[in-house]
Amino acid sequence: MSENAVAVVKNDPNASLTLQRVSEGLFQSGLFPNAKNKWGAFSIVEYGHELGIPPMMALRNINIISGQLACNAQLMLTLAMQKGVTYEVKLEGDKGAKILFKRGTSSYESSFMEEDAKAAGLTGKDNWKKYPRDMYFWRCVAKGVRRIAPDAVMGLYTAEEITEGSVVKISEVDATPKPDVPPPPQAEVVDAVIQDGPEYPEFADPPKPTLKPGSPLHKKIEAQIAEAGMDRDSFKGWLYEKGKIELKDGQPSMSTMTEKDARAMVDKWSATVTNYNTWKQKAA
Repeated sequence: MSENAVAVVKNDPNASLTLQRVSEGLFQSGLFPNAKNKWGAFSIVEYGHELGIPPMMALRNINIISGQLACNAQLMLTLAMQKGVTYEVKLEGDKGAKILFKRGTSSYESSFMEEDAKAAGLTGKDNWKKYPRDMYFWRCVAKGVRRIAPDAVMGLYTAEEITEGSVVKISEVDATPKPDVPPPPQAEVVDAVIQDGPEYPEFADPPKPTLKPGSPLHKKIEAQIAEAGMDRDSFKGWLYEKGKIELKDGQPSMSTMTEKDARAMVDKWSATVTNYNTWKQKAA
């Protein structure tokens, strides 16, 4: 196998399902505006996984621009160095950059000069006017990495390359694929087994609405308790024992009951009274 050969990563349905849950939770955090929806986040995390990048680092450094995955040149260089690539800066200035890349017995001198920038229509761009030294350097890096270590970046381009040198504010970029390119279908996983102890933590479901003190539903329950002649504290003790309410400040509290359970109790109040009385007689 040559040193530039692409390592084929076998698809693992269980790993993909785990990454899907992780990516959805990270997307809901609101910390990653480059992912426009949970499926965009999953695409980035899955691609990052295939490149050997952890989920949060992938979402931080890989973006979806005009329906394409893009990253920054810093990430490209990091991935290349992990593949054994070394580099030596030969020229770094406001008119161009030259970098010698080496990998094993292979070498490649990448260059991106003023004439290249002019041919690409970049010299008139605002960021190329303000930061020419950095722009030439990182454009040279991206070019060299794709030559010396294509297996490290798997066809990724930088956001700056895709947008033809414009400054990109990721949160404002339209990540929707072009109309003539249908979105990828959701794969159906058959007989997939989720093993205990996943590599990444699962995200908890959002809390369910609880009974609000003073609400119409709460007042109705209080009235029914009084009308039935129940001992209020004893009734709460029964609900706590049934697992319908929890302790609050060391005491069973009706405010911890879910609205769903509260409505069900009101709708079947006769049965509630009967069950409570039966429990009270046994406890006596």
